[in-house]
Amino acid sequence: MNHAWQILTPFGGHRFLDFLNSIDEEDKQRSASALPDWPALLDWAVRFELIDQREAADLKAWPDKRATAEYQRLLALRETGYRVFSARAAQREPDSGDLHELAQTAAAALSASTLVTQDGKALSWQVDNSVQGSLIGVRLGLDLLDLLSQSDLSRLKECGRCTGLFIDHGRGRGRRWCRMQSCGNREKVARHRQAR
Repeated sequence: MNHAWQILTPFGGHRFLDFLNSIDEEDKQRSASALPDWPALLDWAVRFELIDQREAADLKAWPDKRATAEYQRLLALRETGYRVFSARAAQREPDSGDLHELAQTAAAALSASTLVTQDGKALSWQVDNSVQGSLIGVRLGLDLLDLLSQSDLSRLKECGRCTGLFIDHGRGRGRRWCRMQSCGNREKVARHRQAR
């Protein structure tokens, strides 16, 4: 059953987490990507404002071999990021190889970006035009850095039913599900059936 529409509703509390959550599943397997191909990944990136329509059009024009290689690299980043942040949510030590991979992603993103001012006030990272080939990866690397520096990762949780990761912004920190309308409702139905 395809629930790809669900990933278009951000629930992670941060865009990098929403990228890690781009899985079409109802369990803990992570076996079905909601981004089944390069065009779907580009659509996701536009929807989540990682790239604009012009950039997406440029990336859609890539030769199949190049697009497939970048697509596979980004999916590998997604799974590496998931393993690290899932371990963090469970208060386990992440794999050192996975940590190294994320550190390399962040370092590459910084080396491909310039810190600039916007309107003389705000500071932001601008991706250099010369790295068009890894534009999505660079911006995801910058998002990773933002997540690490701006988020209270003590509030990071993993859904009790699927692998959705989220920052629990509630006062009591009692959130257990990625989304109440999906995993939360399925859990309620399962408990109701068990109680019969």
